[in-house]
Amino acid sequence: MDCEQDVVDWSLLPPSEADHELLMQVRPQEGTHNKPPQKSFDCSIMDVADDMGFGIHDLNDALALGLVTRKATDGLSVGAWRVHRVRPNGSCKVAQ
Repeated sequence: MDCEQDVVDWSLLPPSEADHELLMQVRPQEGTHNKPPQKSFDCSIMDVADDMGFGIHDLNDALALGLVTRKATDGLSVGAWRVHRVRPNGSCKVAQ
């Protein structure tokens, strides 16, 4: 998917020294394993993906049940209704 190559390249860069230090911090826990003050990167990605999936599913249900109309959602978010498609050659197309 060449249209997102810059994002893929950025995500594969090693963390900066400051980020590495932040990610290596732990909170001591008496009588058990230490715990990090933040979630791991992969857990953060899974949480965001989960939130997006549930949000889209809930919106789809609301539209299907007539609780929300397409017209009522116009203008709420720029590009929210654009459909991104990936062509067989890997390039992207945005439906208007």
